[in-house]
Amino acid sequence: MRRKQLVKISDEGRDQGKTFVITEMPSDVGERWASQVLYLFAQAGVNVPDNAKGAGMAGLAATTGVDFLTIAQERALLDPSLDSMWDYVEYLHNPQHPPQKIQAGDACQIEEIRTRKKLREEVLRLHLGFFQDASSPTSGP
Repeated sequence: MRRKQLVKISDEGRDQGKTFVITEMPSDVGERWASQVLYLFAQAGVNVPDNAKGAGMAGLAATTGVDFLTIAQERALLDPSLDSMWDYVEYLHNPQHPPQKIQAGDACQIEEIRTRKKLREEVLRLHLGFFQDASSPTSGP
C-alpha cells in the first residue's frame, strides 16, 4: 500500500481550508521522476554529487533538504517534464467522498500559486522524508 499524506492549507487566500491528498509514487515512476529532477537540478547549476546521480529518490534526498529549496531547485521543479507529480496529488472536497484528480486551467481546484509551491514541497517531503529517518518505513499507511 502506498503512503498517503493529507495536506490542509492554512495560508490565507482562496485555498484556505482546502485539503489535498498526496499519494506515494510507485517505485518505477518515482525513480524516473527523481532522476529527471536530478538532471534538471544539474542543468540549473545545483551541485549534484556524483554519488547522487542515478540513485533515484535516495540521490535526490542527498542533494536537497526537503525543508529548504534554493531558487534554482524551485525553478527546476517547475519544468513541465515533472508534471506527472500532479497525478499523485488529489483534492479532498468532502471526506465522505473519494478525492478528485487535480484539474487543469480554469477548473483547477488549486487557486493560489503559493498552494502549488507548498504541494510541490509536500510531494518531496513524502518521498524523501524517510531517507532522513532510517527508522521510517518506505511503504505502508
